[in-house]
Amino acid sequence: MPPLPSRHLDEALIEALHEAVRLWAAAAVVEAPLPSAVRWDIPKEASLGDLSSPIAFTLAAARRQSPPVVAEDIAGHLRAVLSAGETHRLVERVEVARGFINLFFSRQALTGIVHRIHRERGHYGRGRLGAGKSVFVRGLARALG
Repeated sequence: MPPLPSRHLDEALIEALHEAVRLWAAAAVVEAPLPSAVRWDIPKEASLGDLSSPIAFTLAAARRQSPPVVAEDIAGHLRAVLSAGETHRLVERVEVARGFINLFFSRQALTGIVHRIHRERGHYGRGRLGAGKSVFVRGLARALG
């Protein structure tokens, strides 16, 4: 089984979505500024995929179109970006539902993730994000008191 992409999967998929949005804007000749950040969320319903992006809702106003139409356009670019990149074997399909762009992982991707969890055991999911940084939590005293 080929390994997962060299970069973290989430970073690769965010980069792919960002590239698809850039291609959409270029093809649509959109003058409005594009969002600096795009994101994938976990949908509330499993039937809507493994990841879902609401980006079309943000961009629809710039083109004066409905979010489902914008989502279809961006999804087309996303399919092209994914098929050309290192993530092509990890994504089974990209669909649009109610203006959301939904991504479904391939069986190979899911198997790879399970193998990684098994290999890393108790270390899986541990990261250095925020290591050595302070965090201010407002309202903590009231919640603990």
